[in-house]
Amino acid sequence: MRVFVAGSGSSGNSVLFETERARLLVDCGIGPRGMGKRLRALDVDFEARALDAILPTHEHADHFGRAAQLARTTGAPLLLHRGIAAPRLRASHDVRELTVGQRLEVGDLSITTVAVPHDAPNVAVRVEHRGVAVAMATDLGHVPRAVVDFLATADVLLLEANHCPRLLAAGPYPASLKRRVLSDVGHLSNEQAGAALRALRGARPARAYLVHLSAVNNDVDVATRRARASRPDLAVSALAHGAPSELDLRLDRRRRSVVYGQMSLPF
Repeated sequence: MRVFVAGSGSSGNSVLFETERARLLVDCGIGPRGMGKRLRALDVDFEARALDAILPTHEHADHFGRAAQLARTTGAPLLLHRGIAAPRLRASHDVRELTVGQRLEVGDLSITTVAVPHDAPNVAVRVEHRGVAVAMATDLGHVPRAVVDFLATADVLLLEANHCPRLLAAGPYPASLKRRVLSDVGHLSNEQAGAALRALRGARPARAYLVHLSAVNNDVDVATRRARASRPDLAVSALAHGAPSELDLRLDRRRRSVVYGQMSLPF
């Protein structure tokens, strides 16, 4: 399995999971042209191979805004949970119902989801292939026990670290938006992400990538230092807002452990 983060943050989110038999796009906040350009920076020809499915996590524009365009361009079905209303999209495109908590298969990819607390119905997603699992959880105001348990079953995490509370307080957002970000159905701070990683001590994850960093209210170095202080035993790195990245997953069968590498390119 190969995993490509085409973008992460309020400017647009999309993660491509790829094997020889399947291609799954989780979130569709970047259009086909932008997706192609970003993935070409990682030597991936997005247009050359069809998508098997598109799975939006929730209906906010930075995760869902290009759903119709991507579905139309690629011909891929949309996997929508009941929290995504989108009546026009459901009437005009190939939509298949995703039942939260129920396992489904896309080619040789095994997918599970769990609900997360946000101000729009939202899910975390776990994708597994040949015993290696990647879980991603973004856009959640806090991390309930059920989400911790869900993340504990993955080898590598994509976990939101949206903001530094100090930078948010001093930043340009209006008070109403600051309250929304800080709410229990808003976004995770660096400290909350660190607490989630501490709660996973002794569990399966071997590496964590901090994602959905605010370009205004956070900093890659600050977020990384906070997370590493919380879990010095865990390999942690942060993806800059909007930077396309490839997660290189290699299974060392002799040691029965997973070794991870990452390449990031500025964009």
